[in-house]
Amino acid sequence: MVQNRVESLWRWSPDARFLRNDHGGVAVNFASAVTLPVDRDHADAVASISGITTPFELPAALDSGLCDALHTAGFLIEEQRAAPTERLVLERIAAALQRSHGFIVMPTEQCNFRCTYCYESFAKGRMADANVAALEKAIDDAASVAPQFGLAFFGGEPLLCADIVLRLSQRALQAVAGRGLPYAASISTNGSLLRPALFTSLLDAGVVGYQITIDGSAQVHDSQRKTAGGLPTFRRIVENLRAMAQSDEKFHCVLRCNVRDTDRDSILTLVDDADALGFIRDDARFLVDIHQIWSSDRQTVSGGHALPGCASSLTREVDFFVLNRLLAEQGVRTTTYDRLPGIMGSACYAGKPNWFVVGSDLSLYKCTVVFDNERNQVGRIDPDGALVIDDGKNLLWTGSNALTDQGCTGCQYRVPCGGIACPLSRFTTGVKGCPDMRGPQYLKAWARSHPASPSHDAPRRLQLPVVAVQ
Repeated sequence: MVQNRVESLWRWSPDARFLRNDHGGVAVNFASAVTLPVDRDHADAVASISGITTPFELPAALDSGLCDALHTAGFLIEEQRAAPTERLVLERIAAALQRSHGFIVMPTEQCNFRCTYCYESFAKGRMADANVAALEKAIDDAASVAPQFGLAFFGGEPLLCADIVLRLSQRALQAVAGRGLPYAASISTNGSLLRPALFTSLLDAGVVGYQITIDGSAQVHDSQRKTAGGLPTFRRIVENLRAMAQSDEKFHCVLRCNVRDTDRDSILTLVDDADALGFIRDDARFLVDIHQIWSSDRQTVSGGHALPGCASSLTREVDFFVLNRLLAEQGVRTTTYDRLPGIMGSACYAGKPNWFVVGSDLSLYKCTVVFDNERNQVGRIDPDGALVIDDGKNLLWTGSNALTDQGCTGCQYRVPCGGIACPLSRFTTGVKGCPDMRGPQYLKAWARSHPASPSHDAPRRLQLPVVAVQ
C-alpha cells in the first residue's frame, strides 16, 4: 500500500506508458512485462500523470486501490527511489547483454522445402563428423563457464540432421546441468519431420522451444510452402502439431504465419477448423505469431521497401491488431497480446556479444538473414573447439546498444530491446532499427484492440518468451 501519499513526490516510470482505448485504457510497463487495464472512470486520472518523469504529487482523483496497483507494478516510483531504480534498470540491461551465451547451429543448409519467399541458398550440406566434434568442444568450453548458456537450431531444415541436433543438445544439457543451471534449447523447423517419436527425443534432450511456420489455410500454405519436389505440406505439419498438442509434455511452440492482406481470413479459418488448428485453442503452449512477408539480401518481395534484414517488410496493409484480437476471442494466444517481451525479449541475437551463428562448415556469423554479407562473416571454430573471432566485425554488431546510445535513454522499450532490435540496420544504413512497439501510432493501435477486460484489481504479468530463432 502506498504510504504518505499526500506528502510524497512521485515519478512515472520512463519504461511505462498509459494508452487510451474504448474501455478506458491500458497501462503497460515494458521493464517488468506488466499490463494493467484501467476502466473509463479512472482513465483521466492516470492519463494526467502518465509520462511525467519529473517529481509530482499524486492527484486526489487517483483511486487509492489503483494507486497501489500502479505502485506495485512499477508504474509509479517514489522520488527518492527514482535514481536507484534507474541504476538498477541499466544494470539489468548490462547484465543481460553479457551473461547470455549460446550458439545458433545450422546442422545443414539443405532443406526439404522450397518456399516461395525463402532467402536461403542451400549452399552447404550436412555438418561433417569432425565439425560436430569440434563444436562439441566449443559447447563444453562455453557451457562450463557461462552464467547462462543455450542452443538454437536453424537451417535449412535442421531436422534433416536430427541426430546432430540431439547429439549437440544432449551435450549442452549435460554440461549445464552438471553445474546445477537450467538449460533450454529451441529449434526453427518446418515441422514436416517432427514425428511423435522424434518430438519426445528432442524434449528429452532439452529442446523445448519450437517455431513452426504454417501460412493460413491449406490452400494458402500449400501455394507458398511446397516440398522440394513441389508437393503440398500442410496436412503432414498439422498431423505433427496435433500429436504435440495431445501430449502432456511442457514445451512452447510459436506458430509463425506469414500473410498478405488477401490471406487474413485464412488465419481465422485455420484456428476455427477442428481439422486444421482448432486444437490449439485454449492450449497455452501454443502461440500464434503473424508476420507480413519480408525480403532479405537473397530474396526480394515485389512491392517491398529496400530496408535490410528483419526490418524489411511490405507496406503494412494487414490490420494485425484487429486480427490478433479476433484470434484472442477464439481462445488463441498471440505474440501481440499474450507475450509482452521481458528483458531482451525483442533484442536480436546478433547484437549480443556472446551469441554466434555456426554454419555447417564451422564458419561463425552474427545474423541468419544476410549470410552473403562479408561483415556478417565474423570468424570460425577451430578443430580444437576454440572460437577465432574478428573483434572488429563483432563490434559492428554489438558495439551500439541501450547503454551506449543516448537516444535509447528515454525510450520506454529500452529493456526489451536493449538498443539491439536490428544491429544490421545500424551499421548498414545509419538508421537505428527500432521495434514497431516503440512508435506512438503502433502503441495506440495496440491499445485500441487490446482484448483485456477493464479492471485494475491486479496487474497482469504476461508470458515471457523462450529463446527463439527469428
